[in-house]
Amino acid sequence: MRGLRRNIRSGPRNPNSAPVAFSPASLSGLVLWLRADLGITLNGGNVSAWADQSGAGNTFNQPTASKQPVFNAVDANLNNQPSIGPFSEANLHSLIWAGSSGTAPPYSIFIVTYNVTDAVAKYTWATSGANQSDFYINNALHFISGSVDLGTAVGLGFSGKYVMGGDSPITSGTVAVYHNAITAKVTAAVGTDPPDLFNFGQRRIGRYSETPANFAWPGTIAEIVAVNHIATLAERTQIMNYIGTRYAITIGA
Repeated sequence: MRGLRRNIRSGPRNPNSAPVAFSPASLSGLVLWLRADLGITLNGGNVSAWADQSGAGNTFNQPTASKQPVFNAVDANLNNQPSIGPFSEANLHSLIWAGSSGTAPPYSIFIVTYNVTDAVAKYTWATSGANQSDFYINNALHFISGSVDLGTAVGLGFSGKYVMGGDSPITSGTVAVYHNAITAKVTAAVGTDPPDLFNFGQRRIGRYSETPANFAWPGTIAEIVAVNHIATLAERTQIMNYIGTRYAITIGA
């Protein structure tokens, strides 16, 4: 049925959900919390909107039915938790930020995903145009923060389930990228033009831009968490351990 709104929530509907004491809702400065069992609006079996649970109003939507990604009530690749995707290249699947005011740096962001390949350029989180803040895979995990394109070593293997994280400072500090670990995989000095977390009409989940052959994410996405500062070690530890428990991802030090 078209236009059906359904808020899918965790609990009795998913017997595989493990109870965890920590919730992202308790984080100071939380500006984005998307989870695939909360705030989902369905158009048939596809996602037309993903409501932000942070209280900051940073919802993502896709008004064009043919471009709406599929909803998975149970994703066996992510500990049987719900997810969204894969994002079809041919159908231009993506979700677009529908907020009204951007979040300037600094910030930290974490994305839970399952990926099927690491050999080609594919984006989970992207801003087409100037002042970019992107996550993409191209034989390595890359996090773009303005003029800095920070990539891990090639050959680490980024297919399978994992959490990708990034720190984007403003005028000082270090850009950092995280992969299934509390400690950064690689860091670099902050560059020029540090980007906003959100850019109206450009910020997308699941692909780079609204044109064909623009790097749609071939896997699924289950959760995104962002705070309006560089996450402290204690906060990052809480976030990573929460994700590890919920999605059965082994988190390293």
